Amino acid sequence: MAYAMIFDMDGVIIDSNPYHKIEKLAIHKDDCIVFEDSLSGIKSAISAGLRVVGVTTSHDKEELLEAGVTGVIDNSADLTVQEIIHL
Repeated sequence: MAYAMIFDMDGVIIDSNPYHKIEKLAIHKDDCIVFEDSLSGIKSAISAGLRVVGVTTSHDKEELLEAGVTGVIDNSADLTVQEIIHL
């Protein structure tokens, strides 16, 4: 199993749609889970065909679910690898 992390640092947009480049990392989309707190990031990840878990740091649960996420968490730092695998 491979793990890759893509971050936007301090809100700086490095790429308008970074999730469409996931295949360049030699990772299959079905093996990816995106943790996203911005609605634009959620839209980007969903349009790339990735599973998205919303993080309630910027928007509430209802907004994230309306945006199309498959699950919602309050803090990704509290997740274990086993919990991530079962999302």
